[in-house]
Order: sequence, then structure tokens, then C-alpha cells
Amino acid sequence: MDSLVEKSAVGIGDVVLSYNKKTTAGNDLLEMDGAVLNELKYPLLTAALGRKERLTGTVSLTTTTAGQLAQSDDGSYCYVLIKNTNNLYRYSKNEDLYTLINSSNGNHSGGIACSPSGQYVVYCTGDDFSTPSTSYAYIYYSNNYGATFTEVKKVNISSSGFSAGAGYAFMSREAKNMIIIISEQYGPKIIKSNDYGETWETINANQILTGVTSGTYIACTEDLSQIHIAGKISIDGGITWDAFENVNNTFNYMTIDPYNNENMLTYTKAVLGAPSISTDGGNSWCNLNLPAGITKVIGCYFDREAIFMLAEFDGINFCFISIDYGETWIKDKISETLSQECFAPKRHLNADIYHCSSSALLKSKFDNICVLPISDLASEKIVADEVVV
Repeated sequence: MDSLVEKSAVGIGDVVLSYNKKTTAGNDLLEMDGAVLNELKYPLLTAALGRKERLTGTVSLTTTTAGQLAQSDDGSYCYVLIKNTNNLYRYSKNEDLYTLINSSNGNHSGGIACSPSGQYVVYCTGDDFSTPSTSYAYIYYSNNYGATFTEVKKVNISSSGFSAGAGYAFMSREAKNMIIIISEQYGPKIIKSNDYGETWETINANQILTGVTSGTYIACTEDLSQIHIAGKISIDGGITWDAFENVNNTFNYMTIDPYNNENMLTYTKAVLGAPSISTDGGNSWCNLNLPAGITKVIGCYFDREAIFMLAEFDGINFCFISIDYGETWIKDKISETLSQECFAPKRHLNADIYHCSSSALLKSKFDNICVLPISDLASEKIVADEVVV
């Protein structure tokens, strides 16, 4: 095809390529990886179709029953907290190894976060809530890619016990600021460090966060000038709290772009309703344009101006990606059973993005690639709209 164009043998409107996407022969002919075009062999076709940032090539790595996960930006490391246990596993991309790296106190998993490089990791576990008289939550911290962990804080939660799986964690990009949410029956406790994990402060927010029965989510700016937990906001490091008024929609989850804290999203999990978006640090909001066909939103994530939205489409989970604040979307199937806590997408080209189904750890590749058009037609035709001599 390329040689024809170079010799001006193709006119505007001529068919330059025809293929049948419902047979393997078309893919083999084009030497494609799934729907991904071989760009080296077909550079002009690539230029005509254009590249899109998207997830492709989902593969299963190992069996697991994850509660939450965190990953490095480039996908070199993925940390997986096993549901209803105190076990933390790490997948190392370079070694292709999935190994148990820490078994801690407590018998229930909580929240986990790591730095962009994966070097710094913080997570929590807790004792069974059925024995509140002796219940504690435990916070563990590593500064060497999970090679060793230190128990940096032990918090008494004897008033009600640990609410299994309901904790959340935040870590700023440089790992200076960290917050752990420990969920209890009568409200969350907040454990904070703002000195790279050297010291930790317990903020007993039970009375401040009146009516909040679990952590629900945590979203913070890098400098902790805004801390958002369960519909409340603190602008003084967690000392005082006010209701966070989102003028567009009710919500129970929130995400903030770690690389541009002006970008924020709020949404309600597992319902069909437009998330709200702010690009000025929460001062003003508008509804996010949803792709047609979505039946419910499962999770939203902001990273480096890109929106990743995990949503149900025709009964199947897809990841929708927008790099223009929801004006246009790319749709990629990743897993049919996926929770928002087991997905931490990053806008990092050529990175592995990890996600967990109900029984497996999977990975997809995120990259700026060329994919052949998708439609309901059995046969596709690509026509020339410009002739290059």
C-alpha cells in the first residue's frame, strides 16, 4: 500500500485497504497483535488512522483474591493486598515474579498506596471487628521497594473494631505526605505523616465526621491543603471538617489528578449517573459527558490530564479513556469482574496497567497506538482522502 501511495497510483476516494475483522486471515495479513496495527510495516496507514492512548493486550498473570492494589507509574511494580488477610504480595515486572513480601499483624486488609517509582509503600491491616476489646489497626511502611517493612503505627480501635476492607491510603508523589483511613463502626480514624514517614499523628475524627460510618474514599492534594473523606473536606490538615458541596450531583467517591490537583472528579459508584468534573481545584463543577451505552459507572481515575473510567457497557466491564476532559472517549475491554479498588491506571506510555478480577491478577499495556476501526460491519474499507507524492 505504501509503495502505491508513494508512486501516486492512489487517487482520492480509492480503496487502499480492505479487510475482514471477523476472520483471523485479515489480522494475519496485516501482522496485527489483536487489533493493533503493525506500524513499522504500514506507516502511511498508521498516519491515516492516527494513534490513540489506550489499553490493549490483557493477560492473566496469576491467581489472587485481591482487596486493593497499588502500582508504580511505569508498571515495574505492583503491590497487592490479599482480601481478608494480612498478606501483601508484589509483582515485579523485570523478574516476572509474584511473591509474598510481608505477613503482618491483623487478619483483615485495609488500604495501600505507593510512590510513582514504587520505592515507597504504605498499607494497613486490622484485627477482627468481632473482638473489639482487643482490636488494633497496624500501619506498615517500606522505603526499599517492599524489601523490608516497619510497623510505624499501632492504633487502638477497641470502640468498634476494624471494618474489613474499608480502609484507604494516600501517598503524595514524593512520598512526603501520607494518610491512612482506618474505618470503624462509629467513624474513621485518620493517621497522617508529613515527614516521609518519620513520625505519625492520629487524628480522631469520629466526632468531626459525624454520621460517617466508613472511610468510603480518600482524595488529597499533594500538599494536603485539601483532604477529602466521605463527602467532607478539611483545609487545615484534618483538624476541622466541613461538608464538601458538589453543586451538580450527589456522590460517594472522588479522585484528584496527582500531577495536576486542579483536576477533580466526583461520582457515585455502581449507578448510571454523570460524574462531575472540576478543572479549577473544586471551585466550579460541570457534568462529565458520558459515552453512549454505559449502564453504570464503577470507578473513575484522573492521571496527568487523562480520565480513566471503569464502566459497565452491555453487561461487560470496559475502561473508557479520555484525554480531552470527556469530549471524546476510547473504549477497551479489560475484565468482566473488576472492582475500583483493584485498578490504579496511570497515564504512562508503554506501561503495564494492573487490575484484579475476582480470582486473578491481570495486566494490560497502556500506549499510544494505532488500532483498526471497530464497527458492526463484517468488512471494513479504508479510503484515501489525501494523496502524498
